[in-house]
Amino acid sequence: MLIAPGVRSAIDHLPRQPTELVSEALADTRVVVVSGARQVGKSTLLRWSCGSSRGPGHLTAGASGDAPLGGLLENFVLSEVARQLTWSTTAARLYHYRDRDQYEVGLLEDNAGRVVGIEVKAAETVRASDFRGLKLLQRRLGDRFRAGFVLYCGTESLSFGNGLTCLPISALWTTG
Repeated sequence: MLIAPGVRSAIDHLPRQPTELVSEALADTRVVVVSGARQVGKSTLLRWSCGSSRGPGHLTAGASGDAPLGGLLENFVLSEVARQLTWSTTAARLYHYRDRDQYEVGLLEDNAGRVVGIEVKAAETVRASDFRGLKLLQRRLGDRFRAGFVLYCGTESLSFGNGLTCLPISALWTTG
């Protein structure tokens, strides 16, 4: 293949291990979206960004607080959900809800007005307080609220009662 001078090939442009590029992007950008085809390493990159013991955890080096990491994870998760909506048998729309008290949560709403809430946490543990935005949404919507999920960097799926559950982020692309 002939490549014009100054033009990078696809192989040069898309390295197999983009951790350095993501680290650079996180250093000066609040949110970085990571997307790609199935089985290209997004989950491995996510584990590294969560600082999991299964990866080097160097993507968060130099980040102050969880804000950059939280933004990265939230955008990653919601872009995965949006992608899956394109082939879902249930027509639903993805929204972001925030009230004047700064409670915020992602949500899916189907054509019948039923709602599923989504909260993303950049942590390997979940506390009851992580469900505060989902509980508020549940109170305000009543019967329209079907379920609320906190997606996090841990490995356990646990019920927090009354339609509220925490799931590992990997539940978006794994079964069982």
